[in-house]
Order: sequence, then structure tokens, then C-alpha cells
Amino acid sequence: MKTKKYTIQNLTTDSNGILRILALPTIPENRINFKPGQYMMISYIGDNALGQNQKFHSFSVVSSPTTEHLEFAIKIGGNFTQGLTNLKPGEIISVRGPFGSFVPKKNDKKDHVFLAAGIGITPFISMLSYAEATHQPNNIGLLYSVKSTNDIPYYNEIKAITNNNPKIKALFTVTGEQNIPTGFLSGRISKEHILSIIPNSIDNTRFYICGPAPFLKSTKTLLRKMSVSRRNIFDESFIPSPDMIFEEPITLALGFGTVAVSVFLFAMIASANNMAINNGKSLSKLDNILGATSINASFIQQRNTLLTDVYDTTQVPMEKIVLVPTQTTESIIVTKEIPVQVASNATTPSQTQIPVTKPPVVSKPTVSASTPKPTTTVKPTTTVKPKPAPTPTPAPTVTPKPPPPVTTVS
Repeated sequence: MKTKKYTIQNLTTDSNGILRILALPTIPENRINFKPGQYMMISYIGDNALGQNQKFHSFSVVSSPTTEHLEFAIKIGGNFTQGLTNLKPGEIISVRGPFGSFVPKKNDKKDHVFLAAGIGITPFISMLSYAEATHQPNNIGLLYSVKSTNDIPYYNEIKAITNNNPKIKALFTVTGEQNIPTGFLSGRISKEHILSIIPNSIDNTRFYICGPAPFLKSTKTLLRKMSVSRRNIFDESFIPSPDMIFEEPITLALGFGTVAVSVFLFAMIASANNMAINNGKSLSKLDNILGATSINASFIQQRNTLLTDVYDTTQVPMEKIVLVPTQTTESIIVTKEIPVQVASNATTPSQTQIPVTKPPVVSKPTVSASTPKPTTTVKPTTTVKPKPAPTPTPAPTVTPKPPPPVTTVS
């Protein structure tokens, strides 16, 4: 995938510690086309003597696909995002994408309900802006869980969209305040909150969820209790939580290395649940993650950090692992029937087949492997006993009249 150059037009940081970057393509015809809800990977030249680009990191696009510019909303935290705050208008960022299938289905006639928490509002701003700009026919409801009414990311933009489009409605529920102002809901998202935002009926509504992993898990569980079909639930998570990963058992097979790899793969699979059905022609989120590894070297480092910081606490202590030694006894276990061949010149019914039954299991070694027992003559009506010797000795041939079949014990 080619890298496009974008020139920064504006950078602002709000009271929530969210950096907003607005950039235009350096060459207008190199503008990246995308769908509302997708994300892109960006890089920039860091403060180093060689002037090398930083490793690519992925962020949701806030702007609508109908605009010429790209806007990112980035929660400031690590070294990469701290370095972004030092950039100035006119500087260049490298952009790759788009990625992700967290996108409303095209020409979908069902209503949409967006459930967001924290920085999970970012893809929904793109969806709402696009729906308002293109006059989408769907009824859309946004239910946004925030800690405080004083600092709500994109509050003014959301209110402007709802004022311009009567088909779009937004409600905010506050979790960190006791005195809730008029017009706001209180507490975590509940069944009553969801019912109040649904435009028509549950069966005619698709639900899109984005936010921290605990919020994602609890909201999906709530929707399932409300009898919402799995095919109508779509989610986008940023980092899976340990309880989500260990909802399914993981077998301890070959030590801690295998556990770490199994945990990581299961995290990606769980994170991609229900994503592929969002758009049959687009890649699932799991495919995007795997595909992105070839162009995002930092993915390996992020994976190792995630396994080290999050999953070390879930590993099994060494003292609780019991090693089972390999058994090396010389006991001989007979588990197969010994076939008996019948001579072709048999003339009587009794001579055509010798009944053979399963021999008993020999549980204790009685003879050394180097000292075989004498050969035992097999009688037609008796059970054939196995020989413990590694090289079997054929039984002697009995020659009555008329001649009986020659029996070979193997």
C-alpha cells in the first residue's frame, strides 16, 4: 500500500487530553478515499539526527469522507502521541489506509443506534457527519457515556448535527457526577437508556458499539439480554481485556511460549467477532490486523508489550505445573486380534475357520526381551496367547489326516 503525504493545517488539544489534527493532501489528487468509521495509520519525522520517520500507528478518522481534509482525534499518552503535539502547521505527516470494516452497511434500511464511551466517539463523529452531509434516510440515535458534563469531546459538533437533521438524535449519560444537569441521563448505559434512544423497534435496529474493552463487553452482554440478534450487533474495540480473552478455555500444551501465542491469536479472533458480516466485500478486522503487520513494524513491539504487561498476571505459576515422566516399562500390551490364515485345502466346516478371541492384557513383564519363551502349539479350539519375544517364532505345523490348515501366529 502506498504512503500519502498530508500537510498539517491545524493542531489543537482540548481539556480531555485529546489532540485534534487536521491535514490536507500535499498533492490534491493523492487524497485518500475512505468510508465513515474506518481508521488510518500515520507517521511523522521524529526528533532524531537522521530525520527518520516514526513507526506507523493507527487512529480513527473523525472527518466525513465528503470533505477534502483528514481529521484525527488522538488521546495523548505515550511517546508517539506526545511527539505529535510538538508538530506545527505546515509540517508533513505520512498516511496509509484506509483500514477496518466498522462501517454502516450501504443502502441499509434499518435504523442505527451508536453506543460510545470515552475516545470511542471518534468513528461515530465521522458516521454522523457523513449521514448529515449526504441526508441518509436512516433514523440514527447516539448514546454517549461520559464521566462529566463539563468536558464532552465533540459536544458542539454533535449538537449542531442533531439540530440540522431531525433524523439524528443524541443522548448523553453521565457516570462521574451526582448532580446531573437537565437534559442529561445518569449512570452507566442501561436497558432503559437504550430503549429511550431506539427510533422504532429493536428488531428494526442495528447497534454499533465502540469504546474501552470493559464497556464493549458489558454493552454487548446487555444487548444480548434484550434479545438483540447477533447479526445486528457490530463492535470496534481498541485493546481486548483479559476477561474477554479467557471467556473460552485455552489449553496449556507446550509451555508458556505457546500460551502467550494462543492468548494473542485468540484476542485477535475475539476482537474480530461479528465484523466480517458488516460488509461482505470488505476485509474483516482480523484480516486488517494481520495485513497491517507487513507495513507496521511497531505492531510486533506493541504485541510483545501487550503480552508482557497484561497477560503475565494470568500465566500459570511454575510450582503448579506437574511434569509427567515418559513411561519406559517393558510391559507388553496386546490390543489387536491375531489373524489366523486358513489353508486352501480345508474340506470340512470345522477346518475352514478357527475362532480367535482377544487375548488378555499382559500387565506385568515376566520374561526378559532377550530370553524368549518356547513356542506353544496352537490348538484349533483354544485362545492363542501372544509371545513376548520381539521376533515371533512360527508355530509347528500339525499334520493329521486329512491335513489341517497351517496356522501362523504373528
